[in-house]
Amino acid sequence: MNRAPALLLVALFAIGASLASAQEWPARPVKIVFPYSPGGGGDLITRLVADRLGRRLGETVVVENQGGAGGIIGTAAVAKAAPDGYALIVSSVGSIVVAPQFNPAPFDAIKSFTHIALFGGPPAVLVVNPAVEAKTLKDFIALTRTRPEGFGFGSPGHGAHVHLIGEMFRQKSGANIYHVPYKGGGASIADLIGNHIPAAFGSFGSVSTYIRAGKARLLAQTMADAAGSFLVADVPSGTGIQT
Repeated sequence: MNRAPALLLVALFAIGASLASAQEWPARPVKIVFPYSPGGGGDLITRLVADRLGRRLGETVVVENQGGAGGIIGTAAVAKAAPDGYALIVSSVGSIVVAPQFNPAPFDAIKSFTHIALFGGPPAVLVVNPAVEAKTLKDFIALTRTRPEGFGFGSPGHGAHVHLIGEMFRQKSGANIYHVPYKGGGASIADLIGNHIPAAFGSFGSVSTYIRAGKARLLAQTMADAAGSFLVADVPSGTGIQT
């Protein structure tokens, strides 16, 4: 899980070094917009990129969180910025493909940006507050069916990839769950820890500390099977739901 981001950071540094040599870039601080609230796994990876990139280039690289509308607000701000390389955006399928299906987006995912690097992220996970009685994925599905009102699950927002994973999980498993959108993964996990929502889909990086501290219980994570499709796999038993 840790090797892929490291290799992709090297690729990003190489691109930055090439630009600096050819165009004397950067001559002033560079801003990287993360279009969700602080605290999620993507935010943590973005800050790692900014720190290492800044040290490599010898210039300040700052991260600015502009959450809202499933990533559209921050993404649109960068689309409107001068195309000079000083305003970068961390994009995802959620922010540039899915979210615009819910709300009109003032940008074109291909024409408005120059895509320079892919640095990926860790697996998605399903976690619950420790007060939830379920200890396994199977138990969780059964428990949701006993509640007429269902269980709310948090995500970084409408159209985020973990939102879609949650919806596919609901359809395939028959779990009685419904979506509770936030402006970022950090806000979602904060409400999970505070017992304001019983469950959340998020990145492993955003919840690993809480899992180790016993403040969140890990029930499942995404993983690929031999055919390349993805599963929501029951961590204790190794079984899963194909999505």
